[in-house]
Amino acid sequence: MIRNEEKMIFEEEEEEIHEDKDIGDEAEQYDSYREEDIEIEKKISAEGKDYTLIEVDLWATSLHDAKIGIRQDAQYQSKSRQFTKTTEVIGEVVFHTGWGENRQKENYKEIVTIDEEFWDTSKKSKIMQIVNDRYSDYDPKKFARILRKLMVKTFVGLGRKQEGSMKGRWTGSFEDSQVMSITMTFGDRRRRNPLPFFYVDIPGFKYRVPVMRVHTIIGDRYVFPLIDDETNTTVPYIIEGRRFTPGQDYFVFDGRTMQKIAFINDVALNIGGKVDIKFMKPKPDKNGELQDPWEYLRRNYVFQRVLIMFAASLKYFHPIYRQYRRVHRAMKTLRDYHKDATKMSVMEKEDKYRRAKKKMRFLKNFPVWPKELSLHYNPRRVRT
Repeated sequence: MIRNEEKMIFEEEEEEIHEDKDIGDEAEQYDSYREEDIEIEKKISAEGKDYTLIEVDLWATSLHDAKIGIRQDAQYQSKSRQFTKTTEVIGEVVFHTGWGENRQKENYKEIVTIDEEFWDTSKKSKIMQIVNDRYSDYDPKKFARILRKLMVKTFVGLGRKQEGSMKGRWTGSFEDSQVMSITMTFGDRRRRNPLPFFYVDIPGFKYRVPVMRVHTIIGDRYVFPLIDDETNTTVPYIIEGRRFTPGQDYFVFDGRTMQKIAFINDVALNIGGKVDIKFMKPKPDKNGELQDPWEYLRRNYVFQRVLIMFAASLKYFHPIYRQYRRVHRAMKTLRDYHKDATKMSVMEKEDKYRRAKKKMRFLKNFPVWPKELSLHYNPRRVRT
């Protein structure tokens, strides 16, 4: 029987939803939208430009913050419901077209944000408040870290050179799935390495794109599918870590042929965290004709967005690894807990595991946010 102290019920502010929509359950509230957003999203997700270089620049401090005061904050919130009161701007995305000397910087820019409600563990944060209210048996700082849920989003900037109707609009989300991450981590029985699992949400695209870390003997590897909703086909792509380099560098491969498509370069010397997405330059074949097999992917908005969201979230990967590694170790202790039932008295056992909780070395159940459950909502369920 799960004790009350092992349960987590996060109280979320109710969001307004379309009055004609039948909610069904609480999880659906988090996926609500406004009807007027649909046409804008279709426009955003239309065939993209042929970007050859995309720079994701995360700032070291809030001095560069694009949210200058309450007024601009309100502007973003008025443009998209994805921009909440707890959203913090952490960087920007700059786009380039052309190759070599002909490369040009586009006027179009985006901002990168993180939802601090699900990540901040400071003394006055919502996470710490939940820990103090419900999990007093545990070390507050350590327990707060395992409750974090990464939610990185991108929006069109509010600059003067941006197209009017597009300003401030949501362009994508990268969200850590707590349920899938801890499940996959338990599935890696050889290395017992954390295997985080993410979903990419893209405006106008009807499928969530899963991005997951998978088992490797050496190195770091992520995989994701590119779904073609017109032909009902899918192609796997691999994001393979490059070893023995400063920072976190990755090559992007076509999973079928292992041909290189792009290079994700983590600029290690940048204090805040700058990541360049460089697509492979076309090369001439034996007959001297220029071959450009990846132009369709450079123009594919979904493919672009997956790489942008991955690059924007790189700096958070190691904290996430530590988080799931700690949860895995704490939950594995349940085996010893049952063994000790035959070796110790009830009081001795409870005292031992009370001390283990304080050190974050014992956890029966992993608490997740209701926001997490909306990722796993079943639209095919039968209503009664």
